[in-house]
Amino acid sequence: MTSLLSPERTQLSRPTLASRAERSALVQHALELLSAAAKNQQEASFQIEERAVYQPDSWLLQKCWEALADAGAGPEALTVAHMVASRQPLALVQVLYRLSRQIDRRLGLANLIYQELAQLHSQLMRNEALQEVPEREAALAREQLLYAAATAAAIGEAQRAFTLLERLDQFTEPWERPIVMPEQRQVLSEAIVKLPPHPLTVALIAHALRRYGDAGAQFVLAITTAASDHLRVSPAAARPARLLMHGVNAFRHSTLTSLHARRLTAVALAQAGASDEVLNQLTAIVNIQAARRESGLSLRKADQNVLRQVKRPTADADVDFLVYTIQEAVRAMPVRTMPREHRIELANRLVLLGAKSDGWTAAGAASTLVELGAIKYAVEVVDSIPASDPTKAEGYIGLVRGLLAVDEPELAQEQIARGLAWVRSYPGRNPARALIWGLAELFLERREPAQALAVLDAWEEPGGFWRALRNRFGRKWSDDDLRNQGLRLRALLQQDALPPKAVQQQINALLAWAPRLLDGEALFNFLTENLLAPLLAAGRVEQALSVLPLYQRAMGGGSGEKHASRLAHLSRLLATELAASLQTPTADEVNGATSSAIRSALESFLLGVWQADSQRSLWQTVHGIEGTLSLLIALDGPEAIVALAKGIAHSGKQWSRP
Repeated sequence: MTSLLSPERTQLSRPTLASRAERSALVQHALELLSAAAKNQQEASFQIEERAVYQPDSWLLQKCWEALADAGAGPEALTVAHMVASRQPLALVQVLYRLSRQIDRRLGLANLIYQELAQLHSQLMRNEALQEVPEREAALAREQLLYAAATAAAIGEAQRAFTLLERLDQFTEPWERPIVMPEQRQVLSEAIVKLPPHPLTVALIAHALRRYGDAGAQFVLAITTAASDHLRVSPAAARPARLLMHGVNAFRHSTLTSLHARRLTAVALAQAGASDEVLNQLTAIVNIQAARRESGLSLRKADQNVLRQVKRPTADADVDFLVYTIQEAVRAMPVRTMPREHRIELANRLVLLGAKSDGWTAAGAASTLVELGAIKYAVEVVDSIPASDPTKAEGYIGLVRGLLAVDEPELAQEQIARGLAWVRSYPGRNPARALIWGLAELFLERREPAQALAVLDAWEEPGGFWRALRNRFGRKWSDDDLRNQGLRLRALLQQDALPPKAVQQQINALLAWAPRLLDGEALFNFLTENLLAPLLAAGRVEQALSVLPLYQRAMGGGSGEKHASRLAHLSRLLATELAASLQTPTADEVNGATSSAIRSALESFLLGVWQADSQRSLWQTVHGIEGTLSLLIALDGPEAIVALAKGIAHSGKQWSRP
């Protein structure tokens, strides 16, 4: 089989180690720390690394071109992709696909993708589809064609996309992996949505459920959801309307063999506004659940789509499934155009179901009832939750959220008062925590800090002998105090009412007590949600940067991809909020900090994280650098990632144990 990346195309000049003058100081430090970590690991006793599929250098090189592509740096991303083509044959088509998702942000990027795709076209079409080709090579060729077709569709090259899809269709079982595998299913569905109707894609939609079961249902629903979203913006658009009807007809004319498929069918029918058929599907689900119970089959044990992450002793899995199905259908349905009798029927079903499970289910039912205009029913559902059930707090939060969404602040305040009265009479503290903090978070999301502070003022400090003894020689914070003060600071920052000195005192108190009471992921989340993100949003850059040193302690115990994920979240936040000051460095102050001070603080943070990781293991260092690539791009530009990739390609082979 002719490979997509032939030697004459992929053989670039041999990567050479860039001189120190060509690298930024951060890149040079990163490469030195990687080499030091590799050397220390070779001298240490042998241990099995958590990742056995990739070598450290291959993994980090892949993350380099992914970060560049996600940033829209086309030439740099293609440079790294060509560099790794021999070890990662899919790199080039995948980087083109990622770049195609950024064409609205980068002028001229679509033309660059078009030129690169045109050069690859002849090699893509030479991929052989014969049965004697090894399955691994055939799967690789199919995936190359899929990503190339999706890229062509994204840049408006419909003819090329159809040509590539037709070539893919000539393989043996060409659509099984693209529909069954979630990542490839998303790629294929996005491509079909962006293309005009074609006999191949229409047939694929029509037969997806029959051939691929629940995976096919997910595939068709992804298409109908995208078409429905487009119709909400442009109701008169003909192409998405036809695509939506093709998908809905596929659900209508297929034999549904699982409850999951019926739930997806109800959602698709709701997107088309077929409320009567939605009710029929709900009735069918109820009947199937009843038959399962009578036959002794347990939905909770047999259906792997029902997952429980917390203990819910009073919950009913069948009821939860129905309520969730109705919620999804109502969200997808144009409620205003729904016949009145159908709205009443849905509301009646939700009222009956909402009282049969616990507070979480009641919260979902109440918010959906508010969307249907049945506010009185929503209040009744929450009132029906037993006062002894601590999850009633979730019911009040869901009800208040729904009332605020439909602009009923007076009714929302009434329910808040009732909820606070309930938690005061409850013997434990957990419902008070859940209700007060949940409502405060809700008002902060809505940018209503005064309401958030009013809710926080309802917090009652616990009394008793031990509490008094604890504070006898000075007030000591508890976990509750830390949470309350963090939320209060966020509200005050939104109000911008405190003078800088008072804000700094509050920040100092939180920075002093947070590491005493929290560690690991809990400390990381607290710092991000209650200090760093609110301070950056409020424009208090200097105070936000003072939080960074504490992150090293928060991430000290993390490892593996979770460590990289935390760093990536933090890096994206910093890069987004500080992009303007990093791109236009000046000597003037930017919200209390000079551009040079901002850069220095971020560089110190990166070096501190990398150095701590390098003392643990090579893979930890790889994950640490991987998670901070977006911030490195913001600091030194995409050229720094190219220099880093060249250094890794040159010295990475020496990292692996012989």
